[in-house]
Amino acid sequence: MLGYVTGLGVGAAYGMLCRRAALPVWAAGTLLGAAAMVGSDVPATALKVTDPRTWGPSSWVSDIVPHLAYGFVGASVYRALR
Repeated sequence: MLGYVTGLGVGAAYGMLCRRAALPVWAAGTLLGAAAMVGSDVPATALKVTDPRTWGPSSWVSDIVPHLAYGFVGASVYRALR
């Protein structure tokens, strides 16, 4: 459930902020992905559900790749609909 809230919140915030300045898709996608990652990993760490300090390389890749995919898709769709 937290993932849905994070994704909707990050996307809504991006939509509101991008009315003023348009970033290239590569930059916007990276920022959206990073914001989604922070929005999901920080609460999980604070609740002691996970500890990123113990993650190995494959765990980091499996966390980074979907968040970046979300960011690039979100930025691309926003650009296409704008």
